[in-house]
Amino acid sequence: METRTCACRKWELTGIPCKHAVAVNWNIVENGFEVGDPETWVHSVYQLTTWNNTDQFTIEPLNGRHLWPKAGDLYTLVAPKKISTPGRPKKKRRMSANELDEIGEGGKLSTHGKLKKCGSCGEYGHNKRGCPKGKGEASTSGGGSVKKGKVAAVGKKKK
Repeated sequence: METRTCACRKWELTGIPCKHAVAVNWNIVENGFEVGDPETWVHSVYQLTTWNNTDQFTIEPLNGRHLWPKAGDLYTLVAPKKISTPGRPKKKRRMSANELDEIGEGGKLSTHGKLKKCGSCGEYGHNKRGCPKGKGEASTSGGGSVKKGKVAAVGKKKK
Protein backbone atom coordinates (compact mmCIF):
# COMPACT_ATOMS: atom_id res chain seq x y z
CA MET A 1 0.00 0.00 0.00
CA GLU A 2 2.93 2.33 0.65
CA THR A 3 4.18 1.91 -2.92
CA ARG A 4 0.72 2.65 -4.36
CA THR A 5 0.81 -0.28 -6.78
CA CYS A 6 -1.69 -2.95 -7.80
CA ALA A 7 -1.57 -5.96 -10.13
CA CYS A 8 -4.10 -4.35 -12.48
CA ARG A 9 -1.77 -1.30 -12.88
CA LYS A 10 -4.69 1.14 -12.82
CA TRP A 11 -3.39 2.86 -9.69
CA GLU A 12 0.04 3.44 -11.29
CA LEU A 13 -1.39 4.68 -14.59
CA THR A 14 -4.08 7.04 -13.32
CA GLY A 15 -2.91 7.95 -9.82
CA ILE A 16 -6.36 7.09 -8.46
CA PRO A 17 -6.70 3.91 -6.37
CA CYS A 18 -8.40 1.03 -8.15
CA LYS A 19 -11.22 -1.00 -6.63
CA HIS A 20 -8.73 -3.63 -5.42
CA ALA A 21 -6.71 -1.07 -3.44
CA VAL A 22 -9.84 0.45 -1.92
CA ALA A 23 -11.03 -3.02 -0.87
CA VAL A 24 -7.66 -3.79 0.74
CA ASN A 25 -7.63 -0.46 2.58
CA TRP A 26 -11.17 -1.05 3.93
CA ASN A 27 -10.13 -4.53 5.05
CA ILE A 28 -7.11 -3.09 6.88
CA VAL A 29 -9.37 -0.54 8.64
CA GLU A 30 -11.86 -3.29 9.66
CA ASN A 31 -8.99 -5.23 11.28
CA GLY A 32 -8.10 -2.22 13.42
CA PHE A 33 -5.03 -0.87 11.62
CA GLU A 34 -4.44 2.74 10.49
CA VAL A 35 -4.22 3.48 6.74
CA GLY A 36 -4.33 7.28 6.80
CA ASP A 37 -6.71 9.69 5.16
CA PRO A 38 -8.24 8.61 1.82
CA GLU A 39 -6.96 11.88 0.33
CA THR A 40 -3.39 10.57 0.74
CA TRP A 41 -4.17 7.55 -1.46
CA VAL A 42 -4.52 9.63 -4.65
CA HIS A 43 -1.73 11.30 -6.58
CA SER A 44 -0.94 14.90 -5.67
CA VAL A 45 -2.19 16.08 -9.09
CA TYR A 46 -5.76 15.39 -7.98
CA GLN A 47 -5.51 17.23 -4.66
CA LEU A 48 -7.21 20.58 -4.13
CA THR A 49 -3.99 22.40 -3.21
CA THR A 50 -2.44 21.51 -6.56
CA TRP A 51 -5.47 22.86 -8.40
CA ASN A 52 -5.27 26.09 -6.41
CA ASN A 53 -1.57 26.46 -7.25
CA THR A 54 -2.27 26.26 -10.99
CA ASP A 55 -4.17 29.56 -10.83
CA GLN A 56 -1.29 31.28 -9.05
CA PHE A 57 0.42 32.44 -12.26
CA THR A 58 -1.54 34.27 -14.92
CA ILE A 59 -0.74 34.63 -18.59
CA GLU A 60 -1.68 38.00 -19.97
CA PRO A 61 -3.35 37.90 -23.41
CA LEU A 62 -1.94 39.84 -26.38
CA ASN A 63 -4.09 42.21 -28.40
CA GLY A 64 -3.12 40.90 -31.83
CA ARG A 65 -0.50 39.35 -34.08
CA HIS A 66 1.46 42.56 -34.31
CA LEU A 67 2.38 42.19 -30.61
CA TRP A 68 3.75 38.63 -31.02
CA PRO A 69 7.53 38.37 -30.65
CA LYS A 70 9.36 37.88 -33.95
CA ALA A 71 11.16 34.60 -34.52
CA GLY A 72 14.86 34.85 -35.42
CA ASP A 73 15.52 32.03 -37.91
CA LEU A 74 12.74 30.86 -40.14
CA TYR A 75 12.92 27.43 -41.70
CA THR A 76 10.86 26.22 -44.59
CA LEU A 77 9.47 22.78 -43.99
CA VAL A 78 9.25 20.61 -47.09
CA ALA A 79 7.05 17.54 -47.16
CA PRO A 80 8.93 14.27 -47.59
CA LYS A 81 8.82 12.57 -50.98
CA LYS A 82 6.15 9.94 -51.28
CA ILE A 83 7.65 6.54 -51.94
CA SER A 84 5.18 4.08 -53.36
CA THR A 85 5.49 0.57 -52.04
CA PRO A 86 5.50 -2.38 -54.43
CA GLY A 87 2.30 -4.33 -54.93
CA ARG A 88 -1.34 -3.51 -55.05
CA PRO A 89 -2.45 -0.62 -52.78
CA LYS A 90 -4.43 -1.56 -49.67
CA LYS A 91 -8.14 -0.95 -49.37
CA LYS A 92 -9.10 2.42 -47.96
CA ARG A 93 -12.38 1.10 -46.59
CA ARG A 94 -12.32 -0.81 -43.33
CA MET A 95 -14.81 -3.61 -42.89
CA SER A 96 -17.47 -3.37 -40.20
CA ALA A 97 -17.84 -5.98 -37.48
CA ASN A 98 -20.77 -7.59 -39.31
CA GLU A 99 -18.73 -8.03 -42.48
CA LEU A 100 -15.85 -9.53 -40.54
CA ASP A 101 -18.26 -12.01 -38.93
CA GLU A 102 -19.57 -13.09 -42.34
CA ILE A 103 -16.09 -13.74 -43.66
CA GLY A 104 -14.80 -17.00 -42.28
CA GLU A 105 -11.33 -18.00 -41.16
CA GLY A 106 -10.26 -18.66 -44.75
CA GLY A 107 -10.79 -15.03 -45.73
CA LYS A 108 -13.50 -15.79 -48.29
CA LEU A 109 -17.19 -14.99 -48.12
CA SER A 110 -19.24 -18.10 -47.38
CA THR A 111 -22.11 -19.17 -49.68
CA HIS A 112 -23.68 -21.26 -46.94
CA GLY A 113 -27.42 -20.63 -46.71
CA LYS A 114 -27.61 -18.72 -50.02
CA LEU A 115 -29.61 -19.90 -53.04
CA LYS A 116 -27.59 -21.05 -56.04
CA LYS A 117 -28.81 -20.16 -59.54
CA CYS A 118 -27.87 -22.23 -62.57
CA GLY A 119 -26.11 -20.37 -65.37
CA SER A 120 -27.50 -22.55 -68.17
CA CYS A 121 -31.16 -23.20 -67.25
CA GLY A 122 -31.72 -20.31 -64.79
CA GLU A 123 -33.34 -22.44 -62.06
CA TYR A 124 -32.43 -22.23 -58.39
CA GLY A 125 -30.97 -25.03 -56.31
CA HIS A 126 -27.98 -26.02 -58.41
CA ASN A 127 -25.20 -24.49 -60.50
CA LYS A 128 -24.07 -24.96 -64.11
CA ARG A 129 -21.79 -27.88 -63.31
CA GLY A 130 -24.55 -29.86 -61.65
CA CYS A 131 -27.37 -28.97 -64.06
CA PRO A 132 -29.61 -32.01 -64.76
CA LYS A 133 -30.83 -30.54 -68.06
CA GLY A 134 -27.33 -29.88 -69.39
CA LYS A 135 -26.12 -33.50 -69.09
CA GLY A 136 -25.93 -35.51 -72.30
CA GLU A 137 -26.37 -32.51 -74.59
CA ALA A 138 -23.56 -30.64 -76.38
CA SER A 139 -23.52 -27.15 -75.00
CA THR A 140 -22.45 -24.42 -77.42
CA SER A 141 -21.59 -21.89 -74.75
CA GLY A 142 -19.96 -24.22 -72.23
CA GLY A 143 -16.94 -25.19 -74.34
CA GLY A 144 -18.06 -28.83 -74.59
CA SER A 145 -17.02 -31.46 -77.10
CA VAL A 146 -17.48 -29.38 -80.30
CA LYS A 147 -14.36 -27.40 -81.21
CA LYS A 148 -14.70 -24.03 -82.85
CA GLY A 149 -13.25 -23.44 -86.29
CA LYS A 150 -13.13 -27.09 -87.40
CA VAL A 151 -15.75 -28.69 -89.62
CA ALA A 152 -15.98 -32.45 -89.81
CA ALA A 153 -16.12 -33.83 -93.34
CA VAL A 154 -18.88 -36.43 -93.60
CA GLY A 155 -19.29 -38.80 -96.56
CA LYS A 156 -16.29 -37.64 -98.66
CA LYS A 157 -13.82 -40.19 -99.93
CA LYS A 158 -10.17 -39.60 -100.24
CA LYS A 159 -8.59 -40.13 -103.72
